[in-house]
Amino acid sequence: MHIINCSSGETVSAASLPSGAVFLLGYFDGVHRGHRALIDCAAGLAEGKAVAAWMFERLPKGEILTDNTEKCALLHSYGVDYAVFEDFDSMKDLDGRTFFDDVIFRRYHPSALVCGFNFRFGRRAAWSADDLCRFAEESGIVCEIVPHFTMDGIPVSSTAIRTLIAQGRVDKAAVLLGRPYSMTLPVMHGHQIGRTIGHPTINQIIPRGRLSPSRGVYSCIVEFTDRDGTPRIRGGVCNIGSRPTVNRDENDVTLETYIFDYSGDLYDLPVRTSFCEKLRDERKFASVEELAEQIARDSEHALQSLAGRF
Repeated sequence: MHIINCSSGETVSAASLPSGAVFLLGYFDGVHRGHRALIDCAAGLAEGKAVAAWMFERLPKGEILTDNTEKCALLHSYGVDYAVFEDFDSMKDLDGRTFFDDVIFRRYHPSALVCGFNFRFGRRAAWSADDLCRFAEESGIVCEIVPHFTMDGIPVSSTAIRTLIAQGRVDKAAVLLGRPYSMTLPVMHGHQIGRTIGHPTINQIIPRGRLSPSRGVYSCIVEFTDRDGTPRIRGGVCNIGSRPTVNRDENDVTLETYIFDYSGDLYDLPVRTSFCEKLRDERKFASVEELAEQIARDSEHALQSLAGRF
């Protein structure tokens, strides 16, 4: 178990967590609009008390939308004070009553609990949100269950968002997230082929376990702080894939981005890429010259896609 002060990003002890905090229980992958409904509910109950989001350190399975650093920053931006991360393996075999008594009630002394309608806990997820509220009420704690949240009639969930992103429908996923899907990754050294055809790119590796949009070309917004300390926001066009025109290894997948109106050195620096719209699938061209012509067309398309976004 470890606890992060979301405002500072520092790890704190359980003893320093304010007693009587309002606890949100979930996993909060993506920190999407549905999660914000939980946060708003908790803020209404807090009345000046701290708000803490309780979650497991990692998903039991599957690819994540947000790493824990991103999660803390997003939670803080929406009003959460602390993020509490617990080890899944140490708790997966606890029965529901023991989980509530020993982990939630005695360890953290919350004044109120908030969870989604589909919250499950305990061994084999056998206990429900209703069980949590029953345990809480027996202990004198307020417990609120937030109903399913929808956008334009579409239920908002991390699973639905993952499906859209994996299909390349990042514009639709952004509606459910409340922002474009993004990832912050260091810039790696590449083969510098883009420089030879007039479109220098930055190269990033999407780590194992992080959900990637489907292979193809996307308009994107790029955010970074360059070497002189100046924060920058630029538009761009990026390719997720193996670059088949210049690379025979189809398993050598990178995120390669051409940043508009920028030519600085970003090697080893963190760059945040937000995916706005899929423009086309990745494909192999007959020559590098043909590839350069297509990148120019993709850039024009991306500029149109990004009009008015920043």
